Amino acid sequence: MRFAICILMAGVMLSVFARESPVPYSPREKEKEPPKIFKEKDNLKEKERNAKDLKDKEKAEAAPTWKENAVPGAAVTLRVKRNVGKVLVYDGTLERSQNSKNSFHEMNQYYLSVLCAEQVDGLDHVVMHRVYNERKRNEVLENGKPRDALLPNTQEMVNLGADFIPVGAFRCYPIDAQNRLAYRSEQQITLTTGQMVRGKAFTEDAENVTLLTNDDKLVLRRAQISEVVTVPNPHIILNDTQHYLFPLLPERAVSPGETWKFKVPVIIPLNLGTPPRVLPTNFDVVMVARLREVKQSSTGPVAFIDYKVNGGFDSMANDFQSRFNAQFHASNQIIHKLTGDGAMALDITTGRILDKTESFNIMLYGSSMVIPEVDRKDNGKDAKAREPKKDENKAEIFTRLHLRLMMPGERAKTGAVIPAYD
Repeated sequence: MRFAICILMAGVMLSVFARESPVPYSPREKEKEPPKIFKEKDNLKEKERNAKDLKDKEKAEAAPTWKENAVPGAAVTLRVKRNVGKVLVYDGTLERSQNSKNSFHEMNQYYLSVLCAEQVDGLDHVVMHRVYNERKRNEVLENGKPRDALLPNTQEMVNLGADFIPVGAFRCYPIDAQNRLAYRSEQQITLTTGQMVRGKAFTEDAENVTLLTNDDKLVLRRAQISEVVTVPNPHIILNDTQHYLFPLLPERAVSPGETWKFKVPVIIPLNLGTPPRVLPTNFDVVMVARLREVKQSSTGPVAFIDYKVNGGFDSMANDFQSRFNAQFHASNQIIHKLTGDGAMALDITTGRILDKTESFNIMLYGSSMVIPEVDRKDNGKDAKAREPKKDENKAEIFTRLHLRLMMPGERAKTGAVIPAYD
């Protein structure tokens, strides 16, 4: 199989090298000194928030508990191996549900084809194609009325965001043998005023630094700059993209019962304003994995891996509040939480993922103070009706994925026969 190759590798990094680095949007606005009684209340709220932040952090970093005991055995090296030009076919199911003002439950059955188009600098350039064969979706609208939605059996490329590499007609994602999806990075510049700006590329000379942002070109004098750091572009969590990020495999050989940990930058995108801009709600999730056991099969040893994922964002939390100005905090709060767990079977000899089951729970919360519209009948004279009111929205999302590698010679529902993988 031949491909026209166009490689854009500048700035590609691996998720394991993510650094904890808040990404502020604007400096805090100066405020007048509040009256003493309000200052004491604010201090009390700050102490309560600090205690909650510490409790949440301790909970996230606590050692996970596993459902099944590990079976002792020798140490093995875990790697995913992808042969260039060879397609692996998986029988997949995806369940999705949402509980909010508008709720739904959805079941999808499909075939997933995974192709390694090329290998460059230790990265497999992978494209994934999904063909649905059965889909069902039940909805409950905000007014309480149920509705059965018709979902066509379409086909699509799996979209994991903007960090792709074009290879011929394909949009490939760079993934290494440890199953780590690569990401691009940006330069983050902190000004002496406290403001922070980010761009994808920059040049510099003795007096100035030029930063290319998404919509502008900034020339900054060195005297204005206090710090320049490199930060990762987070992976996007949208629909079912989280199911293609885990598990990440350890660099060292591990024995059954041993664990390893990775920190991965992610974002659940949220737009605000006119024109809309993506708010800096990015956060790190921590994945902790364990080798449960190694079993012998007809093709060789198979590793069974368990893993858990946990992370979250709260605009009021200490780690994130500096990303927003005082005006935003006065009337808004955003909370995103993500937890998940999964199990994977990996053929150690061939490096193929044989089976994977994974589920995620995502919680989205947003609140803002809004001023009700003026009632035309009283011409806005009712001052009480014009007092700001708290508008809250919350959604709880559940997704479960199962993938099973189809064996050569197996027949799909379409009648196609799975070809040999070697």
